[in-house]
Amino acid sequence: MAKSDKQPTVKQLSDSDIDQIFSRIGKILKEKRKQMDISLDDLAYESGVSRSTLTRMLDGEDVNVRNLLKVVYSLNLSIDQVISFKK
Repeated sequence: MAKSDKQPTVKQLSDSDIDQIFSRIGKILKEKRKQMDISLDDLAYESGVSRSTLTRMLDGEDVNVRNLLKVVYSLNLSIDQVISFKK
């Protein structure tokens, strides 16, 4: 059997799936920030993440895991409240 004919043995996420996950993450973080009535500047300061990185994160763009963890912790969330791989 040629390598290309082989069925993958692990699950794969498409780029579209990943984009949807980042979009959900951004929405959850944005809603929590508003619920806590904390400004973007204050959240950036408290989390140690730059305002521009935080803005990209809340807009659902690709994020660095380290920065994501900082923001999640600052918003009193757990990572499992933010990331879900369910479709």
